[in-house]
Amino acid sequence: MAAQSAGILLYKRCEGRLVVLLVHPGGPFWRRKDLGAWSIPKGEPMAGEDPEATARRVVIDFDEVSTIFTLPCSSM
Repeated sequence: MAAQSAGILLYKRCEGRLVVLLVHPGGPFWRRKDLGAWSIPKGEPMAGEDPEATARRVVIDFDEVSTIFTLPCSSM
């Protein structure tokens, strides 16, 4: 059976532009691989967890999200 994952595309409008949050897997395997590596924050559900709860949990796990999305538009 294929693994399932759930994620959320976080975005905001900034001075007429659309800003989206993409993440990079990181680690030694991905160190020099950028092409095709960027994606939305996502993760695998825990036992009995519905997809929306999984997506919310995963986004909360990214500490940088609150910092990035509270930056003033002029710094993006």
